Amino acid sequence: MKRKYGVAGTAAVILIVLAWIVLVVGVAVSILAGLMVAGYVDYHILLDWPDSAYVALLTLLGILGSLLYFALLLGFALVIRLLIGVERNTRESAYRLRTGKREEFEPIE
Repeated sequence: MKRKYGVAGTAAVILIVLAWIVLVVGVAVSILAGLMVAGYVDYHILLDWPDSAYVALLTLLGILGSLLYFALLLGFALVIRLLIGVERNTRESAYRLRTGKREEFEPIE
């Protein structure tokens, strides 16, 4: 049987995969950027902080940004899945109310 909203389900799966990629790559790049900056940039011009504080701040902000994007992408994908599930359950409830049947739902398309 053909599923309704197949493209939305596919988009949700793509967003979930993309969210995990963003998380893994973002954290890795943040750590690598922090390590690279540790030896090459002198931040004492701006504030009188040690270099390790700047590196830690850069790395932490990169990781937090990656986590934020991960949460947004994953949340949006789960909302799509939720809406598909609500639609399916609503259609099934309407079918059962209309026919009075309790067996497995076979939607009429």
